[in-house]
Amino acid sequence: MKKYLLGAAALGALWSFTACNDVNDSEKKDKVPAESEVPAKPVPAATDPEVTVVKYEQLLIRLQQQNDTVYVVNFWATWCGPCVKELPHFRAFAERMAKEQKPFRLIMVSLDQADILQEKVIPFLKERNINAQQYLLDDNTRMNEWIPKFDATWSGALPATLVFEKGEKRAFHEGSLDEKGLKQLLQSYVH
Repeated sequence: MKKYLLGAAALGALWSFTACNDVNDSEKKDKVPAESEVPAKPVPAATDPEVTVVKYEQLLIRLQQQNDTVYVVNFWATWCGPCVKELPHFRAFAERMAKEQKPFRLIMVSLDQADILQEKVIPFLKERNINAQQYLLDDNTRMNEWIPKFDATWSGALPATLVFEKGEKRAFHEGSLDEKGLKQLLQSYVH
């Protein structure tokens, strides 16, 4: 039993160290962002966001809808610095798509532990007021099964973004996205 617990702890620590990937080809590390590149700080939501706890199969059903909506799925966690850094860009893009009445839906999938949903994840989302469908993927014990099912090239690092259209995965990006990178990723799907 002790070996199992130590092995699980080591695996969790290894995943934590490798899971937060800050790779972004369109972002320069030395660049100071222009004022227009930093989205305005959101006003906290008046009510708590609804977060649905799902397993992999339940999430996949939601993504494989046969309609004209483009689903942008962002895998993130509250403890992931690059994830938190890119959230304002996703929020701003989703707001723009809503104003333009585009067939677009942002789906945010937290990989935080389910036991911190009420105390950490929901307050985090409320403070940032992100207009998206919110899920917590409570399936960490099978992550080595479902990660390659989303994309064979996904190392499991966060953040990660997928684009689904007409029930099929159309694009995948592992790493942080700034406004320019997000536009490049979505330019073929959202006009």
